Amino acid sequence: MRALDHSGHSAEAATLPSASPRKASPIRAEGSDLLPAALAANFEGFWKLPAGMLGVERGEGMTAVRLAPGDGRPADLAPVSLPSLAPVGITAPDMALADGQAIVSFDLYEAMRRFYFEDFRGRTAVVSRAASLGRRLYYLARPAIPRRYQLALRRRLARTQARPRFPAWPVDTTLDDLRSAVMSAAMAAAGRDRVPMLGLWPRRARYGVVLRHDVEGSEGVRNVDALRRIEEAAGLRSIWNFVPERYPFDSSLLTDLQQAGHEIGVHGLHHDGKLFSSRQTFVQRAERINVYLSAWGARGFAAPSAIRKLDWIAERLDIEFDSSAPAAEVIGAQPGGCATVFPFLLPRAIVEIPMTAQQDHTLFEILGRRDIDVWLETIRLVRERGGVLVLTVHPDYMTSARLDLYRAVLSRLTEDEEAWKALPGDVSNWWRRRSESEILEHGDRFEISGPARDDAAVGSAALYSGGLAVSPS
Repeated sequence: MRALDHSGHSAEAATLPSASPRKASPIRAEGSDLLPAALAANFEGFWKLPAGMLGVERGEGMTAVRLAPGDGRPADLAPVSLPSLAPVGITAPDMALADGQAIVSFDLYEAMRRFYFEDFRGRTAVVSRAASLGRRLYYLARPAIPRRYQLALRRRLARTQARPRFPAWPVDTTLDDLRSAVMSAAMAAAGRDRVPMLGLWPRRARYGVVLRHDVEGSEGVRNVDALRRIEEAAGLRSIWNFVPERYPFDSSLLTDLQQAGHEIGVHGLHHDGKLFSSRQTFVQRAERINVYLSAWGARGFAAPSAIRKLDWIAERLDIEFDSSAPAAEVIGAQPGGCATVFPFLLPRAIVEIPMTAQQDHTLFEILGRRDIDVWLETIRLVRERGGVLVLTVHPDYMTSARLDLYRAVLSRLTEDEEAWKALPGDVSNWWRRRSESEILEHGDRFEISGPARDDAAVGSAALYSGGLAVSPS
């Protein structure tokens, strides 16, 4: 397959078949906002308690969360405070127990929406606008800047950027902290120190692991083989995101990767920093992206340079999953992050799988790291939380001695029997099936009903002195 030239002409690309429409979904609807059904799936559906145990009531400027009463007496508020919600414009958030329920002084769903879509308020929004302007100027000038000077510019910027309070680095869990704090309070109000819940991952796994590769240029295409050999030798597979109209490559490479058990994704269209520069530009390019998604048999998308607008992506792209939002981005092209280490549902039942680990380009090219300490710390944090580790490595940069670093982190992951090593398509399929399943209580016995019943397990959420712990069994 040939890349388009700068005039946009390519006989092969022009004959690609039209994209087929996605099948209807229970959560599918029009509009760019996160739907109430998707938000419910990201709170009640995250906890997945036995049917009828959890209820949420939203009022003006408040949200009440109630659990069916347990055998114990209502307790004092668990020793877990609400995290700071200042980044999304909620000041002095409060939480109290009253009438057997936990009440927070804001719309919980709206707070979640702001984190998912990075709808930051106040100073954070001003910084974001300034970063957006700087990004546009950089990408306008980039074609004329030699690669070594681009890297020098990025490194100097990284040294001058102060580490903000939000997002926390290397991974931010503010949204997860919020969700756990509210559930802790609801459990205390109901007199429960433990509740059964549908396990977060199949087959009692403690956390998920996804290996991801963004192929940014011809050098990356040439290095695909070296990187995949390391993974396949370890019994692992990954997703390879290609840029359709930036560099030439033979389409047989995609077929070969898929036949070997890997997954293919689409990584923008040109990788020129302009995909989200205007609504019109995105709509026009989304049509071409959908053509490549269909032609390649790809189910997922990843925005180049993590420059993103999740509402546009969810509205226009014919995908099952997206992986454009970082959990925490401090020195990248678009600072911010969705502040969660868990997948979440977007409109049309699209599953967002956040990038939870810092990218190799950030660590090795920009910060000049020569170790995997940051990755190992991220693995520890994600594992402790029970989230999904998304490790993004570019074959363009993962060469020479860095391959040994990659082998080392893969060795750590393969040794962990409680890690579910999966392709993102498998993760999105699981997360959707889990959201459509439920626990039925029959006395002292639990039964799982729905599409996840064959590989799901009943786990638990338990209060302890430090907060709330989720167990896969």
